[in-house]
Amino acid sequence: MPVSTSCTFKVGTASVSRLYLGATLVWQPATTGGGETFGGANGSPWPSPWTGASGTVDQLDGSGRIATGAGVYDQAFIRRPAPDDAELLFKWKSTAGLSSVDVAIRCAGPNYGDNPKWAFRMLADKIWLTGASGLLDEATVTHSVGTWYWARIRWQGTTVQGRTWQDGTTEPGSWLVEATDASSPTAGTLIFRVENGDSTADVALFDDIEITDLGGSSITARVDAGRVDHDTIAA
Repeated sequence: MPVSTSCTFKVGTASVSRLYLGATLVWQPATTGGGETFGGANGSPWPSPWTGASGTVDQLDGSGRIATGAGVYDQAFIRRPAPDDAELLFKWKSTAGLSSVDVAIRCAGPNYGDNPKWAFRMLADKIWLTGASGLLDEATVTHSVGTWYWARIRWQGTTVQGRTWQDGTTEPGSWLVEATDASSPTAGTLIFRVENGDSTADVALFDDIEITDLGGSSITARVDAGRVDHDTIAA
């Protein structure tokens, strides 16, 4: 709603306090670990706070790479801390095989196999959303090797939601999978994992990873509209 508010900014060495009348404030959750673009050398580890890599997890040509071995159900993964309630946005592409590219949410331990957790699993022909009780929701979606996709996953309270879409196309306006899970974990680790389902190694690339804290612990406001009443300038 319209309010009177002020903000302070710098012009050269001067400090300017600006008063807005009839302004609209837009509240913006804080972003943590946002915009990771993997600018390291090929073969270097993922940037902090990503840690605990299992299998081949490194940087390749400006992306983060996770690659499995050739054994059936071989997997590779990496983890990082994340807010208890958050929204995750990232870009991904399978470059070899496409058995399962997964995100574990609020995982109880440092390994993907630790439970309880939520898991958002992207397969060649579907998305699975699983929890402690098993499959929570699924959607029919086509993912192809060699094509970049976006994924957005949101978890807040006992609700988890997610969707994917091809890079360069319009993001869907609704969630493809969602569930309210009373047995959900309340906190835990975020894990990216790749798993193969046959004797051929699977490889996936990741980029532009952004995590937004929805817990309200750090909120900023933006003045979206309003008439400038006056400026107070201090040298």
